[in-house]
Amino acid sequence: MLRQIILYGFILVLLAAGFWFLFPSKPAGDGKLTSLDAVSRDAIFVWENADFPHTFDRIAHHSVIWEELKKIDAVNELHDIMHECDTALRAHSDLSALTGSFNACFAVEPLKKSFVPVWIFNAGEGVSSRTFINDIEAALNAKRTDDDNLEIKLGKHTLYAHFLQNLVVVCTDRNVAKKALDRLNTNDAVTADSTFQRLYNTKGKVNHGHVFINTPKLLSILMTENQPQSNLLNELGGRSALDVGLKSNIWILNGFVNTGRYGDDFLSLFQNQKPTARSLLAVMPENTESFVHLGFSHFEEWNRGYAEYLQNTELKTLYGSHTTESKATITSWIESEIAVGFRNDPALGEKEGFYAIMKTANENTAAKQLRQSSDENEEEKYADFTLQKLRHDKLLPAALGSLFRQFHTAHYTIIDRYIVFAASKESLRRIINDYLSGKTLRNDEGYMKFDKSLSAESNVLFFVRPGYAATALPDLLNESTHNLIKRYDSTLKNFSGLALQWSVESNNLFYHSIILKHNPEKKTYAHSLWELALDSGLRTAPKVVINHNSGAKELFVQTLKNTVYLISNTGKILWSAPVEGPIMSDIFQIDRYDNNKLQLLFNTREKLYLIDRLGNSVTGYPISFERPASSGINVVDYDNNGDLRIFVGLENGDLLNFNKKGTKVKGWKYDNPGSPALTPLEHVSIKGKDYLITLLQNGSVTALNRRGEERLSLSEKLPLTPKPALYLQRGSDKSLTKLYTIDTNGVLFELNLNDELSKTVLQSTRGDSRFLISPIFSSEQPEFYISDSTGIYGYNTNKELFLRFETHDTATARLNPVKHEAVRALSAVYPAENQVWLMNNTGTPLPDFPMRGYTGPTVDNLNDDQTLNLIVSDAAGVLYNYVIQKP
Repeated sequence: MLRQIILYGFILVLLAAGFWFLFPSKPAGDGKLTSLDAVSRDAIFVWENADFPHTFDRIAHHSVIWEELKKIDAVNELHDIMHECDTALRAHSDLSALTGSFNACFAVEPLKKSFVPVWIFNAGEGVSSRTFINDIEAALNAKRTDDDNLEIKLGKHTLYAHFLQNLVVVCTDRNVAKKALDRLNTNDAVTADSTFQRLYNTKGKVNHGHVFINTPKLLSILMTENQPQSNLLNELGGRSALDVGLKSNIWILNGFVNTGRYGDDFLSLFQNQKPTARSLLAVMPENTESFVHLGFSHFEEWNRGYAEYLQNTELKTLYGSHTTESKATITSWIESEIAVGFRNDPALGEKEGFYAIMKTANENTAAKQLRQSSDENEEEKYADFTLQKLRHDKLLPAALGSLFRQFHTAHYTIIDRYIVFAASKESLRRIINDYLSGKTLRNDEGYMKFDKSLSAESNVLFFVRPGYAATALPDLLNESTHNLIKRYDSTLKNFSGLALQWSVESNNLFYHSIILKHNPEKKTYAHSLWELALDSGLRTAPKVVINHNSGAKELFVQTLKNTVYLISNTGKILWSAPVEGPIMSDIFQIDRYDNNKLQLLFNTREKLYLIDRLGNSVTGYPISFERPASSGINVVDYDNNGDLRIFVGLENGDLLNFNKKGTKVKGWKYDNPGSPALTPLEHVSIKGKDYLITLLQNGSVTALNRRGEERLSLSEKLPLTPKPALYLQRGSDKSLTKLYTIDTNGVLFELNLNDELSKTVLQSTRGDSRFLISPIFSSEQPEFYISDSTGIYGYNTNKELFLRFETHDTATARLNPVKHEAVRALSAVYPAENQVWLMNNTGTPLPDFPMRGYTGPTVDNLNDDQTLNLIVSDAAGVLYNYVIQKP
């Protein structure tokens, strides 16, 4: 049902947009016959318009929707015909005067397995068909036919005009035009239909006329035949009458639709139900491309009628046989809302994009009921949620009909008061990830702008992003409709949404709205290969490490709860373990036992850790520090022979030196100056001499030899910032070996090992500021980056501005370098917006950015498969593995 109805609405608007333009209409006259008297009962679509000049001007000159739709060949052809007719009329003042009193309607009539447009106008009493024939024949060089009517050639197109009394019928098909007049004063006309007359009386006074839609007829043209869901053709009632509202980027049709007796069609089941609000948006993923939402005030009553309806309209054997008791476990706890949606997620299988959400009055009661029909062996925990599987296949469609036909196998979880069903556990995990990350329709600005055009409460709502209709509706469309949507998907993707909404009124009438909105600034959804919810957000960017057994790349992370995880390149947790406090250092892999097996080395304020690939601490580790650490560790291999030295500064001013066994190195004689090291100790070798360099808390720079003795006495000091951006540029001598840092005023300090200090004002900073010094885009020379409340700026070694990324708010980005053989970029993270950007050497964002992210990203080729991965965590602790384009 979801797919048919969504497609019906989409094609309906296209027809309304296009065929109505075929001929200009004019204000109504007072004729004996009305234009509707020539419209067939079986007409799919009728548009009555009493003020075409105003509407024509609105559409032709002020509608971005029409301009977009003209990219479709059929619509563009209709536009050409409209233009030819309008030009011909305007070129002949006598003809324009004669047609000045026209009241017109446009109809789409069925013709075999297709349809044809017909335009009918009422010239008013006193204007004879003879007058029309003579004037049009003279003005437009028309050819009189054997039956005393006209064949009119306008540019590339030929039209046929038939006349009777005060009516004129024009069509591209000669026989259809004649048949329209033949049905006058017969039961074949739409005006002889009592249901149509009732709806006609509900129309309002609007500038752009009214449309009348025969829903079952329209759906029969668009849908495939001989499908079980084809029985649902009458589920939307019969005819509808809608007032037309036109704005530049949004078309809105509002009016009424009739239903049959209670239980005769789907809409009639809501006759005793009040419309409800859409609270399920708080759980529905933001990349949902289409959904149906049902709202009830008394679900039990609705479900009783629906059960009878299913028995009458759908094959009992279609979804298998299940007991009444097992079906009750699916429906007994539902409160006021059901939604079935399709999300655009290439990481999932073809059918895994479908999900269903139901609101319950009591999640504990719902869990108890569902557990009776669940498979205990399939239960799984994920991010504090329980994933379960229904024991019986096809239980959901058996209980709730073909709306749930995609849920042959159903897994479910409970999120607050919402029960979420999906076709696989992986789909559930990704829905949970989106919920934890706030990636829901409720938080999607684009969707919520569209939602404001809808009534806040409804009984039935269908929504689709038109460009994805072919993906969401492949098995319900006939071939021609499916091909049409696929052919023009790039054009249709410029529309932010199409919605059809029904809300119960009274006397078997429902208030009905159809809304189409154009928005070319469509949001892009970065697709992740996998997602993984951890116990909280990450402290730093994920670290890529190597599995020494297989050579595969893995990820090591720490969360805000101080849990460390080792994660496979497919997104599986290999192990997790708690550590005491935040990690201060980089993550190093060392070979503790010299057996080609690697362990993970890092430090917190309290301890030095060495963990093997199974998550166990290596013998002798962790090592507790006598005083808290003031810096992260660094690992130095002087002679590249595996004889490692591990350096760490303590808050009391000590600098410790360990070997990889975890014992202190003998002969290390560091004279504590009373000022602790703030940055990891760096090693540089100049002309055969080793220099171990670090910045102390008092602003001085110390340069030591291998024994910890002062090798250089530097008197110049560097400024201190909350998070020092210190960069060591290695050179061939002391004058070319330099330390760079930037202070909070945007001043660059440059100190070489000859104790020569220079200062350069890069720029004045505003608000909170952050700094990065790194050779990202140059191979060897450092670059200097400043982030403040106005944007991000990059300077080269000549102190020239080469990168600019300006912002329009007061947020300050956290900066990180991205240096990979396939991409070099500057990473900027805006924590408050939960966004991460990658930009090139001018400040231009790379394709598909920004992406969701709270921590610095890691870019690597995780699977050695020619794809480039970006791994980042959002604020909720969901880890994403995105595939990004190579610049």
